[in-house]
Amino acid sequence: MTNVMDQSLCPGYYFDYPDDETAKQRELELIENYTAGFLDDIFPPNARSLYLDPLNPPKGALPNESIRWFSISEGGLLNCDNPLLFKEDAGSANILQGALGNNYFINALSLLACAPKFINRLIVSSKYASRGLYTFKFYKSGKWRYVHIDDNVPCRQSGKVHFCRNANPNETFAMLLEKAYAKLHGCYEALSYGLVEHALMDLTPAAGIQSLKLEEVPRPRLCDEAWDAMEACISKGALIGCARFVQDPASENPAIRQGIDVGVMYQVVDICITSAEPTEDYDALTVGMVCVRNLKSRTGRFNGRWSFGHKLWLDYKEIALDLRHRTREIQHKRGIGDHPDEMPQEARLDTRYLSAVQPLEMGGDEIDNEDEADTIDGGYQERRLPFKVS
Repeated sequence: MTNVMDQSLCPGYYFDYPDDETAKQRELELIENYTAGFLDDIFPPNARSLYLDPLNPPKGALPNESIRWFSISEGGLLNCDNPLLFKEDAGSANILQGALGNNYFINALSLLACAPKFINRLIVSSKYASRGLYTFKFYKSGKWRYVHIDDNVPCRQSGKVHFCRNANPNETFAMLLEKAYAKLHGCYEALSYGLVEHALMDLTPAAGIQSLKLEEVPRPRLCDEAWDAMEACISKGALIGCARFVQDPASENPAIRQGIDVGVMYQVVDICITSAEPTEDYDALTVGMVCVRNLKSRTGRFNGRWSFGHKLWLDYKEIALDLRHRTREIQHKRGIGDHPDEMPQEARLDTRYLSAVQPLEMGGDEIDNEDEADTIDGGYQERRLPFKVS
């Protein structure tokens, strides 16, 4: 009898191998049947792999004849001249959605790309990438499901990838994982609509996922519960994401968002309590700050309190210096900067760089925040957070 949790899967499109080594052995058997590049007959490059009903695409979707399937290994993709599966750098988390309504999957994938071990765990083998064969695995119904795919991906006539893709045109793990996930469920259209937490459960062992929906938390306890959840996760070294979800974004005043993108995942990097002593001009201040990283390169930059260039950084230089030093430590751990103790003293006092701290001030019943290009921050009032992956 089929498990009810398996009903969304397509039998015959995946394998229940006992371990990765068995999957690699099967991969070897598959490639031996081809003298040139591998071609997946189960998930062919045609409308059957695109739509639930190949003869009747959903409204607004391109007809099959307008889609071209180009091979990565054969150099058919636009601007993909030196393909690399997974670069494991800061830009790997910048993933573009494309024409498929699977923003939930893109958010989950972007968050996991912040910690390369999670993506590497899904990549079983790319040994035969030069011949177009990859093997991935997903966690469904309490076990790993293995999927073999070729490297033909749906594109426009120009060679531009039609669905999910990395912002770096030479990085390919996003489009390939999306294809493998689509094969697991039968076709690309089957991925339309879903929940981030469910996608995270499929991309990691499900028991390691926790989610907190702030709209379900009474407002008087909002700050405390959000802070406690983040503190517990960070103490365990967990990966945390946050996002603002609005049922009808068009009905909301954009000014409320203060630059934060709706429905886009941000990574929570750090939290801390920091203080400033009273001065002649300002009272003492103690605030909880959250460092949140923007995974996009050009959008979603916060513009409220403590944002880039905000006067609060100059008003409270004690907080600015404290958080700047802390940010340098975080960047050093990520391999993108020197350790603070190795920096000259004058560099540590340069308040022009303080925007990189990306804090989020938590005071009263509201939560404000701060930003910058690589480690922007997003406020999370009335939105879900955090997603924790252990």
